[in-house]
Amino acid sequence: STSISTTSLSTVSNGRTSCTNGYNHNSVCTTTCNSGYRRVGSSSTKCQSNKRWTVSQARCQVVTCSGPSSTRNGYISCTNRYYYYNTVCTTRCYSGFRRVGSSSSRCQSNGYWTASQAACQPVSCSSLSTTRNGRTSCTNGYVYNSACTTTCSLGYRRVGSSSIRCLSNMRWTASQPTCELVSCSSLSTTQNGRTSCTNGYHYNSVCTTICNSGYKRVGSYSIRCQISTRWTASRATCQPVSCSILSTTRNGRTSCTNGYVYNSAC
Repeated sequence: STSISTTSLSTVSNGRTSCTNGYNHNSVCTTTCNSGYRRVGSSSTKCQSNKRWTVSQARCQVVTCSGPSSTRNGYISCTNRYYYYNTVCTTRCYSGFRRVGSSSSRCQSNGYWTASQAACQPVSCSSLSTTRNGRTSCTNGYVYNSACTTTCSLGYRRVGSSSIRCLSNMRWTASQPTCELVSCSSLSTTQNGRTSCTNGYHYNSVCTTICNSGYKRVGSYSIRCQISTRWTASRATCQPVSCSILSTTRNGRTSCTNGYVYNSAC
């Protein structure tokens, strides 16, 4: 008997077709795709007695992965805009942000990426310490571009910048400021008396001047250190007390060791 043959099958791009008995009756031809390609159509077709194949020959189509989503605070560049098999997509972050996850991912033959899409998160600066005698408030914690402002309690003054900002290199623009007690100028030693203060020369300290016996205070009894770093008044002094002036001695003279002040002998 004469064998029945049908039309030849075309060469499969990116794959191959193998047949059990060429293109003769009852021969089964199976299409296998290369790695990174998927079969579109039936896996096999059979040559029928009517010289027709049971189904059209399958073809091999390149595997495509799902497109990556938009990256906040960064961008993704891919070697192929259609995300075909073997396409490599790389995540890059903007200044001030760091990549969390794999830098790049490759589209595999199974249609999945080798790694999850990376994210871009803001870099963080070192934590600031608690501000003694004041407080520090930040616009966004210690992350990139956050501005931290220090405010001092009443009676304290800020030493350093009023505000510092977290930079992209994970450093602050300046050292964290501190709050120091406000101080007024030092008082000189009180001649012929003494001055005692409740808290040195610091804010709200009250300094009182007491004169020795034979001396009287000239000026305010006490002065206070103000928030402006100025005293409420000049410090008092101690001047010797004076006796009444002696009249001119008729037919003689009177001489004194120190005028008419305390301890002068006439």
